[in-house]
Amino acid sequence: MMQQNIGISALNCYFPNNKIDLKEWCQWRDIPFEKIKNVVGTGFRLPSPCEDIYTMAANASLNLILENKIDPSEIGLLSLGTETSKDNALGAIIIKGMLNTALSELGIKELPRECEVPEFKHACLGGIYALKNAVRYFYAPHPKKYAIVIASDIAKYPLLSSGESTQGSGAIAILIEQNPKLLNIDLSQSVSSSDFRYIDFRKPLEKEDENLDIHLALVNGKFSSFCYLDEVRSAFNIMKSKHNVTLNEVLKITDLFSFHRPFKRMPENALTYLYILSLMEDEGIDIYCEDNGIDKERFLKELQHEHNFEKMVKEQSVNGPIQEEVNKLISIIRPKLMAESYKYKIGFGIELLNEIGNTYSSSIFINILATLESCRNTNIDLVNKKWLAVGYGSGNACEILPLTINENWQHHLQSNLASSLATSNTLGQTDYEALHKNTIDRNYHQPTKGFIIDRVGQTKNESFEDQDITFYKFLGA
Repeated sequence: MMQQNIGISALNCYFPNNKIDLKEWCQWRDIPFEKIKNVVGTGFRLPSPCEDIYTMAANASLNLILENKIDPSEIGLLSLGTETSKDNALGAIIIKGMLNTALSELGIKELPRECEVPEFKHACLGGIYALKNAVRYFYAPHPKKYAIVIASDIAKYPLLSSGESTQGSGAIAILIEQNPKLLNIDLSQSVSSSDFRYIDFRKPLEKEDENLDIHLALVNGKFSSFCYLDEVRSAFNIMKSKHNVTLNEVLKITDLFSFHRPFKRMPENALTYLYILSLMEDEGIDIYCEDNGIDKERFLKELQHEHNFEKMVKEQSVNGPIQEEVNKLISIIRPKLMAESYKYKIGFGIELLNEIGNTYSSSIFINILATLESCRNTNIDLVNKKWLAVGYGSGNACEILPLTINENWQHHLQSNLASSLATSNTLGQTDYEALHKNTIDRNYHQPTKGFIIDRVGQTKNESFEDQDITFYKFLGA
């Protein structure tokens, strides 16, 4: 099959206005802010009661269509990546219906009947899987001109839990086409890695407590962080074998990395971990161990040990000591590495990303957009730069996508990351906790435009039933 140039021509994101300032949150929880700022970030967003993943997705998608003057009748694929579905049967078709309602009201052509509407779910990796499917779509016979990939999620953790500061929500819509204006994606060079990890992160729909929010995740923090590093390592090992390169070579020739970002520290740890593994290839780890009080024998044993995850779960040892010497060296090397040689491999747009929090499937794409926007604003040309997008989803899977920036990308970039965060309602503790518990009024901080939840059906009789069905309303562009 002949290779085509397929990739990203535009991105548009949407974030709810309800902002939780982590400096204030730290006062509520009596936690030092500097620690949270360095490890997690500075804030996150949560949707109003009249918003959900579909309203956020539809807002991002409609803005993408309008701002880029896309003919909706030329959209052949509308796909959704999420782990926050409200319906086990439907997904992207809900967004298509919302978009067509809005387009009709605006006097614009609707999306065609032949438009495909799949949904992809795998923790935080659903968006990447949707993106890969969209690229493959253009190899099918007679594709339409455009495909739109949407990643939309709400990250919620129990109040007073260790994950509470790493919450967030948002959506991003991505325009895919042949001869893209921004980024080329060559799937022949991509890498996949996956392995079942049992209990590192789950969101069971059936729970003992019927009143428990189904969107609240069950997570084993230390174990989940280890799983992230381990699967990234596996993916790069596959890359080494597939392309006959060393990890040291990969790190040297790669100018930019965009990692899935559940919180600020995680991508930094991942890149530092890869750096340590590259030192192993050159047998250059001895001096680091000696200078930093690392037990080299134990360190090497930890790196070479193949973990039996099923056994760890059965023995209930997932939160016991895991790679203690390796983690110690990561924490020692990371600050210098991130401040000096690797700072510009991972650090673009960091201030904006710190304000967003964890947005699950859209996280990596927001990271990419932040890099594009930051480099455009500071006149950094990305043409001919080597760029790797490293997507990750708990459970466990990792994807590496090589990205190639196109000529004149600055001219074509119509980014809205900074502007989408400009408007916010900073919540106090009472409102935040009521919003989190779903006990606040439906009209609280209702948006004045775009899509909202209109009502949830309650009728159930012999002639008609709409019980528990969510109905949406378009307030205007």
